[in-house]
Amino acid sequence: MKLKKPVKLIFIMIISGSIGLTFGFGVAQGVMANNKLVNAIETKLQKNCNCEIVSSDVSSVGIQFNVEDGFSNSKASFILENCAFPLSVEHEAIRLNDMLKRDIENYDSLDLITFHFKNSDQQKPVKFKEGCLLETGNI
Repeated sequence: MKLKKPVKLIFIMIISGSIGLTFGFGVAQGVMANNKLVNAIETKLQKNCNCEIVSSDVSSVGIQFNVEDGFSNSKASFILENCAFPLSVEHEAIRLNDMLKRDIENYDSLDLITFHFKNSDQQKPVKFKEGCLLETGNI
C-alpha cells in the first residue's frame, strides 16, 4: 500500500508536466508567429508609406474584450508619423490595408489593426476589424 502513493503521485506529475509543456509550447509558437507577422507588416509599411517614422505600437495575442472594439483574438497597432498622402487619412489607411491584405501572408489572422496617423498638431486613429474599416476619429 505504501508503494501505490508514490507511483500515483509520479504518474500525476508526469501527466501534468506533459500538459503544461504542450500548452507552453503552443503559446510560445503563437507569440513568435504574431511577432513575425507584426515585423513583416512594419517593414512593408516602412517601404510603402511616405512617412517620416513608421513603428509598431502594441500587438497582442489572446482573447480580449474592449467596449469600443468588442472581442478580438489578435490585434496590432502601428504609428505613422508625419505622413504625406494625396487624399484623406481614411483613403491612405484603406490603401495600406488593401496592400497588406494582398502582400502579407496571414494578414487576415489579425482581428483588429489600428493605424495611428500623427503629425505635430493632431492624431487620427483608423481601425480595421477583420479587414473592414471600423472607425476613424480624432483624439
